[in-house]
Amino acid sequence: VTLAEAGKEKHKNWELVYGGGAVMALLLDAELSRTSPTAFRDALRRVQHQGAVTLDAPGLLKLLDEASGGRASAIMQQLDAGMPTAQLRAALAPSGLTVEGFATDEVYVGFADCDTLGCAGMMASPNGR
Repeated sequence: VTLAEAGKEKHKNWELVYGGGAVMALLLDAELSRTSPTAFRDALRRVQHQGAVTLDAPGLLKLLDEASGGRASAIMQQLDAGMPTAQLRAALAPSGLTVEGFATDEVYVGFADCDTLGCAGMMASPNGR
């Protein structure tokens, strides 16, 4: 089933709903961070500031697409097609991230090594720029 379809029966599909959602967020964060270290945060703020609007999966994806130039849907399509681990690793590599999967619900994310506490270029400055 697709990520959106899995949400219709969350208890039955909890691994896909929560694990798939986490991978979707990680991939979108890595993709948007290529442009700006605050791009993912800004996309989530766009969603947050919808007020009392109830969002279903298509509505959420639409907002994320508006903030990402359609990249959210492209990532979702790759995940729904059954993105292999090798493709996931390749998508995260430019951001300095690696992943290892040990079981269906156990994935470890590694960050590129750096010599400083803040790793220049890997995170936003304190003032958000």
